[in-house]
Amino acid sequence: MKKSDIHLEMTEQGFCLNAEGEKFKYSGCWSLAHRVKPETASAGFSDGLLRITVELAEGVKGLEVPVD
Repeated sequence: MKKSDIHLEMTEQGFCLNAEGEKFKYSGCWSLAHRVKPETASAGFSDGLLRITVELAEGVKGLEVPVD
């Protein structure tokens, strides 16, 4: 697979990935747990691994729950 075979579209709520070569065709969409800023997205492809990086739209705050 070559970088030029990969097409990635990012939204605030997830992303879609399409890749097509001579012997394969792949397509899928994924939802993210938190909103992101799609304009900050970057992607790299090396050794068969696609790495996508994107900033969260807002900080994620959690509440610690004590375990009894």
